[in-house]
Amino acid sequence: MEGIPAFSPDAVGNIAWMQAPCATPWRTVIVTQKAEEMLASKWAGCII
Repeated sequence: MEGIPAFSPDAVGNIAWMQAPCATPWRTVIVTQKAEEMLASKWAGCII
C-alpha cells in the first residue's frame, strides 16, 4: 500500500501548508500597557 504518512515532512521540510486566503481556529492575545503599543505590534496587521 502506497501513501504519505500524515505527519511526515515533504522534501522541503514542510509538515503542512495552506492555500491563502484561509481561516484557522488559532487566536492571539496581545497584552500591553498602552493601546499605542498594541497598534505598534508586528501582529497588529494580522488582526486589524
